[in-house]
Amino acid sequence: LEPQFVVQVAFAGWTDDGLVRAPAYRGLREDKPPTAVTRETPAAARGRAAGARAPASAGTPGVVLTHPGRVLFPDDGYTKQALADYYAAVAPVLLPHLAGRPLSLVRSRDGAPFYQKHHRGAPPPGLERACIDLGTGVADYLVCRDATGLASLAQLGTVELHTWGSRLPEPLLADRLTFDLDPDPALDWRTVADGALMLRALLQDLGVESWCKTTGGKGLHVVVPLTRRRLDWDTARERAKQVAEFLCRTSPSRWSAQAGERHRRGRIYLDYLRNYGGATAVAAWSPRLRAGAPVSMPLTWREVAGREDLRGRHFALPDAASQVRERAAAWAGYDEVRQCLDAQAVDALARYSPGDGRRASAPRAARARAASARAPTVPAGKPARRARAPSKSSAGARAP
Repeated sequence: LEPQFVVQVAFAGWTDDGLVRAPAYRGLREDKPPTAVTRETPAAARGRAAGARAPASAGTPGVVLTHPGRVLFPDDGYTKQALADYYAAVAPVLLPHLAGRPLSLVRSRDGAPFYQKHHRGAPPPGLERACIDLGTGVADYLVCRDATGLASLAQLGTVELHTWGSRLPEPLLADRLTFDLDPDPALDWRTVADGALMLRALLQDLGVESWCKTTGGKGLHVVVPLTRRRLDWDTARERAKQVAEFLCRTSPSRWSAQAGERHRRGRIYLDYLRNYGGATAVAAWSPRLRAGAPVSMPLTWREVAGREDLRGRHFALPDAASQVRERAAAWAGYDEVRQCLDAQAVDALARYSPGDGRRASAPRAARARAASARAPTVPAGKPARRARAPSKSSAGARAP
């Protein structure tokens, strides 16, 4: 066969067999003859020196870092060695956010993201394999045990760590709720931060405390630990949905519970769908594969109430590693609090309508303007395991 046409294709990377991964047609190139087409090499790859191929220590015994000079963050030039050094530096504060939680990984291949949810075969050092059945069959997931596991993740080129909202040995019971505030990119910091404060005030009226972190992008995550009683996934998702829909009903100009750009234009999309089996959210202290190499960072509520925009590149590689001691207490109290988002309080939200004459029984936070919602700082800031999804009857029996 002789090539006659040239097309432009976007793709995620090259397979080991020399084929393009996840190609997407972008158009016909009539300006280029087939004879002029060669396999292009990304600029990041061209910059790899011979020393990039020499194995190096990942800073942890038992893990050898191959190609330490390989560029994983093409916009900023950060290498696999820089990633391993970062993970080693933040291990004391990062590991508590990973402990016992199944992971979904974003790995960098020639600077392009490669998403890995499942793992086959023996796990690398410091990682364990968890066999979990979410009702559609058993699948294998990775769980990070220790600093050796972080070094192994660096060796795999793992540039983002996304965790479940549950922990082993009970991966089918949520031990936290995550509310993802995903704003219209045009909204400023104060609008988004005031939204987080409004959500916090509502949750306090419902009897639970929450903690906040950046996502590495334009949004924020508000996290509610469920330490007194865990919830099955159906119940967890339904309670998060009721909270989100209440805010959308009472303040529709600020909030949307529907995905899509047109629904969040000028508003904040309050994504409650992080709260079901297998769903993940980026872990605190995890980098993001974006320009500037931002890091998801735990915040105090005092910082959220402040004027400085803390989103995006405000916290980024490699400087975030130098703030471990300074920011270690941002989420102090998270593991000690004993609370659960109970059914009685949340069900009252579903019955409330702004115009039904029962405004006095609605939580105060639903009526508060975001600017007045600012609040003072709360003291905050082995072998493979196998679990099977409960039957509908048993799941219902566990729901409080």
